[in-house]
Amino acid sequence: MNSLKRYSSLEFSILLCFILPPIGIILVLASGLNTLWIFIKEKKPLLRSLNSWFFSMLLIASLGAALSMREWAFVGSSLLVLGYWGVYLRVVDGSFQPFTEKFRNLVVFGGVYNCFIGLAFKGESFPLLVSLFIGNIHIANMDETRLVGAAYNPNFAVYLLLMAVAFQLAQIFHTVQYRKFSSLWWQLLLLFFLSYGVLETGSRAGFFTLIILYMILAFRFGRIAIVAGISTAILVCQGALRYLPRFSRMDDSMDGRQAIWRKSIEIWEQHPLFGVTPVGFGQEYVNAFYEWKPHAHNIFIGMFAEFGMLGGVAFLIMVIHHSFKWSRLFAYEVRDKQESALYMLVLPIILLTGLVDQPLFSPQLGVITVVLLGCWDRYSSGLQLEWYKRVVSVSSSVK
Repeated sequence: MNSLKRYSSLEFSILLCFILPPIGIILVLASGLNTLWIFIKEKKPLLRSLNSWFFSMLLIASLGAALSMREWAFVGSSLLVLGYWGVYLRVVDGSFQPFTEKFRNLVVFGGVYNCFIGLAFKGESFPLLVSLFIGNIHIANMDETRLVGAAYNPNFAVYLLLMAVAFQLAQIFHTVQYRKFSSLWWQLLLLFFLSYGVLETGSRAGFFTLIILYMILAFRFGRIAIVAGISTAILVCQGALRYLPRFSRMDDSMDGRQAIWRKSIEIWEQHPLFGVTPVGFGQEYVNAFYEWKPHAHNIFIGMFAEFGMLGGVAFLIMVIHHSFKWSRLFAYEVRDKQESALYMLVLPIILLTGLVDQPLFSPQLGVITVVLLGCWDRYSSGLQLEWYKRVVSVSSSVK
């Protein structure tokens, strides 16, 4: 009981996002809306970072789509954006380091919980209302042998599991760096369990992302490790492809994805400035092509189709900005190597899984990613100051 008291209401709500997703999502978004109201009431600056500017563009786009298309249901997307924005502001404005450590524990727990639920109850059926509350239900017409956990969809589940893998790899890196080998065995056991869960989701993007995460960690250990890792990967590549989920259906799947991408671009062309919002995308897809698709299955195309030029261009700018900051983690020696390894590993998951799918369509994953971006902003702003001091120091010594 005392350990639970150490967690704030936001952290407890994030925990519920893994166990009872609808309740957790509502609580997190309500917390975000409340934070946004407090910021407005106390006249605190809202647009003090690129991420906040990005959320403001999404808000304008979703409201513009609702007004221009006279579809008032689209306002639901505006409320979602406001909730995300408030959650981001709360993380950036609140206590950082303790929250980051707790967030890591929550994400790893969420990954293990999803993996356990997915494996233990694969093929089992619950009453519909129970399945909706615990998230153990396929919301799309998919192969039911694939692990879904508590994320409603295997392609959503793999995103959460990959995040848990990334956090666990960072913890293992910390353990090896500081030679705390007594805890290494159970950390490796958790890593194996989570990695197995990634394969069980049947996600090909998840399979390749998992390999990339292991290679990034090898790079973090040193050049010799990365050379050895790449050499080993080349040697076993042909054999490893046998374990690629649904390998025989890859061509058909890519043809289907490309068709969705082309049609999503057409939707954007019909609504270029504001897009059609995430709420309206499925409806517009049905109206135009007489079949239902919930999203564009690509995060870049999806941003333009759902939020038009305003949201799409803002997203591209944000990706370039954060990619540049992320790349600096490889070029500089930083004091907190565990934290730098964590962001090296976890941030690429957003784009790697988003190239052939759109897991952030799920609010369950959206709120977790917004929290991650808030933590990253706090961490990278500290690095920016450290890099600036280093440049000034070098310049002074040259003089």
